[in-house]
Amino acid sequence: MDDLYFVPKDTQPELVDYFHRLTKGTTLFIKLASIKYRSKVYRRTKASYVGVELGHDIFEIDMDYTLDNFDDLQSFMRQILNKAIEQSKAHIEIDQLFAGDGFSQLCLASGGVPRDFLSLFVSLSNRSSGQPIGKIQVNDAAIANANSKYESMKRDSGNEDAILDECLAVIKSFVYEEKRTNAFLVAKEDLEKNTFGRQAIRELVDLRLIHLVDHNTSKAPSDGRRYEAYILDVGLYDNSRPRNFSQIEPGQKDDKARKDSLRASPVVELQWLQDKGIKKQIKPFSQSKEKKKTDSSVSSNKTQTADEPLQMELKLSFE
Repeated sequence: MDDLYFVPKDTQPELVDYFHRLTKGTTLFIKLASIKYRSKVYRRTKASYVGVELGHDIFEIDMDYTLDNFDDLQSFMRQILNKAIEQSKAHIEIDQLFAGDGFSQLCLASGGVPRDFLSLFVSLSNRSSGQPIGKIQVNDAAIANANSKYESMKRDSGNEDAILDECLAVIKSFVYEEKRTNAFLVAKEDLEKNTFGRQAIRELVDLRLIHLVDHNTSKAPSDGRRYEAYILDVGLYDNSRPRNFSQIEPGQKDDKARKDSLRASPVVELQWLQDKGIKKQIKPFSQSKEKKKTDSSVSSNKTQTADEPLQMELKLSFE
């Protein structure tokens, strides 16, 4: 069942529940492909529940790498390119295709999504004129591709695209334009308490407009709280060579293996985001499920967590 998120969220539990009951006790398996925080497969009622419960009736397989595991992500993307080169029978090494930090920046610009990585790579290759791909060229391609992400936001976020657009504009204004960096922190305590802010952040991650780079870090200097760290998508940059700008990269450490640059990033307060970005009373985002495309497997014992907006596969288990 592909693109479940196109079904209204209030209807999704009933739809999934129907197929669950239809196939329960048989040898059939159902795969659901959807977007995490645009999906809702479970709803509890006074008497019982409707749909399927994650970890009991349904299991997930994460299929994408995220930027909080940047070394593994780069290794995975390199494997993809090596396989493509091998199948094309081209006699060239990956390092010959890139200059400087070009490959690393391409992995960053992809947000960990293989489809975006390959799409950007093909676009860059077509316009490279045989020259190695550098960081600036990657930024140009990502910025040119930003419109397609905005269109996806309008298409995939239902009637909430204006709200998300407003939130994104506020975050970009504060982080990119005022603080002149690409990274920001959000307190875990805020994410637990502020339903609106948590859902806005999660959906912007799902839409590949911001990216999680560390799901559990501290602030520098420390204030005793724990934070999640995010970066803006490269496509949100105003130009490929922003001036007086400090780009924080995933996994970036100093000579003492500390992530102080990331930990010193500005803090986005979710209540401030709600007050600043939304000028009128709105209905809070409804609870939902996961972004990058999904499919599922009974062989996976991994349990979904709210901190992992990864592409995954879901396969219903009927026992």
